[in-house]
Formats: sequence, structure tokens, C-alpha cells
Amino acid sequence: MAELTRKQTDELKQLLDRRHQELRADVRQELADSGDERFTELTSSVRDIGEESTTAVLADVNLSLINRHTHEMNQIERALQHIERGDYGICVDCGADIPFERLQGYPVAERCVSCQGRYEKTHLSHATPRL
Repeated sequence: MAELTRKQTDELKQLLDRRHQELRADVRQELADSGDERFTELTSSVRDIGEESTTAVLADVNLSLINRHTHEMNQIERALQHIERGDYGICVDCGADIPFERLQGYPVAERCVSCQGRYEKTHLSHATPRL
């Protein structure tokens, strides 16, 4: 498998930079919205348990979105560090080159498809409880 060309690496770096900027803007907006007077009014004017749980859900959704964005930003920053070190596009498990097409679709990929499949089977929790 061929290594990434300079042109391909530059294209992926631009894609990562753009996405990072979008996420930063989204996080800023989410934080600004959480300080929005309407949101503050809603949370301070809770009158009953039903309203309280709705308000808590809204706050949790906002926090979950911010957490998801910051997690993706961290992945992007790791990918950019790999580009700087010259080891971007190399599977962290087996050392094989990650195909350009995979990186175009998922530029923060750290594993080739085979290793990612094994990783998911081994490390990710199952949706249903097991004994």
C-alpha cells in the first residue's frame, strides 16, 4: 500500500482544520446559548417536578453536545499532531498504511478497517446486558 502523497496530506490537513474551526464555533455558540436569557429564565422559573425534569434534560442535552464536540476536537488535534510528526495515516495497531479513501471519509481514523473491527469487538461495550 502506498503512503499518502504531500497533496493528499495537505488536503486532509485542510479538512481537519476546517472541521476543527466549525466545532470551535459550535461550542462557542452552545456555551453562549446556555447563558441565553431565555434559557436562564426557563431554568430559574421552574414550578413543578415535570418542568424541573424538562429543564434538566435541556441542560444535559446542551452539555452532551458540547462534550461530543470537544471529544471530536481532541481527535482532530491528535490527527494534526500525527501529521506534524509524519506518522499520519499509519494504523496504530498493525503499522499498515490507512487508505486515503478511508481518511477522506473519516480523517481522524487511527486504525485500518481490519484493526478497527477487531478493536470494536474487543473494547466497546455491548448495547444489551450480558452475563
